[in-house]
Amino acid sequence: MESWNEKGCSLCRKIWEESKRPPEIKVNVQKHTTLYRCSECKTYWEEHERFVDVISDDDVKKFY
Repeated sequence: MESWNEKGCSLCRKIWEESKRPPEIKVNVQKHTTLYRCSECKTYWEEHERFVDVISDDDVKKFY
């Protein structure tokens, strides 16, 4: 499991740490999640009701 400092880039981590969000891509109503993507490093982020984490390209294709 990656630590927080290994996820995305310093820019997108800072955005989340400041309670902001990268650009929104899609919403999955069934999962109650929202997909975001960092404009700098292109990492996909999935926001759940209580936390956010990176998501793989394969999972993006599967769930969004």
